[in-house]
Amino acid sequence: MLPDTYVVGAPKAGTTTVSQWLAGHDEVCVPVPQEPSYWAYDYPQLREQLGFSSAAAYGALFSGDPEQPYARVVDASTVYLYSQRAVPAILLAQPNARFVVCVRNPADLVLSYHRAQVAARSEPYADFVTAWRRSLTGTGDTGDSLDPKLLDYRLVGRQGAAVKRMRALVSEERLHVVVFDDLIADPTAAWRELAAYLEISPEPVPTSRPRDASGKAFPSPLFQRITNGSSMPPGGPVGRFRQWVREDERGLLARTKNLMSRTDASRSVTPELMAKLRDFFAEDVRLLAELIDRDLSHWIVGDADATEAPSVTA
Repeated sequence: MLPDTYVVGAPKAGTTTVSQWLAGHDEVCVPVPQEPSYWAYDYPQLREQLGFSSAAAYGALFSGDPEQPYARVVDASTVYLYSQRAVPAILLAQPNARFVVCVRNPADLVLSYHRAQVAARSEPYADFVTAWRRSLTGTGDTGDSLDPKLLDYRLVGRQGAAVKRMRALVSEERLHVVVFDDLIADPTAAWRELAAYLEISPEPVPTSRPRDASGKAFPSPLFQRITNGSSMPPGGPVGRFRQWVREDERGLLARTKNLMSRTDASRSVTPELMAKLRDFFAEDVRLLAELIDRDLSHWIVGDADATEAPSVTA
């Protein structure tokens, strides 16, 4: 059994919330880990490290209980939005696959994404300006990242280009876009629209909302190395355990991670930086607005008085 539904990104745009909504629904199967990244053939080290580079390992994730029929089986790998090979490969295997894309103001997104990469020890530059400069110039340290593309903040922020690429491959009725603003303003309406698209019952209505975890970092270097470091043995049970620890936000594990984490106080950004980011992504925002027929002008204009970068869990 292969997934028929793919929540493909963008990271830090509400994908974790959407995946948790679906995971809590009786008609939907969302495995743990939820981001196997199997179809991202152009991210080979990431696939190998996660332990799902083989069809057998990937298929085992979705074997499930044969007595429990599901209306939807979900793969929520956010890297698929940026992969050049993932969506074509998915469609070759599952021609009727459905896709969900979450989008967010790119200036806010890249700042939140950068903090998450720092917390995961994938980003060597704790200062966003330095990391952004590396993206602009193509030169600089990429540390322990499993793929330099994962630290390309220009690529991550350009959701318009990514959605355009998907629109060229996926028919309109099989692509659902969730705008992060709607998850904040009216999560119930966003859920009902998603449920209608996936043809599942809208009841019960989820109560969780997007929340910020990107400002937290695990104080133990050993814990970070175990869950994220590329020097640890890839794949197999170890790889699956590491990804489960990273992604699962339920019960005792969630409480343990919360106790082991601390808030990152270095979150303030200048209005000048926010203005530069909005200007850089303005053309892509206009493209996205046209593609989804939505007024996103406030993503370009922004708040001139903002002094702190908004953030959210993916």
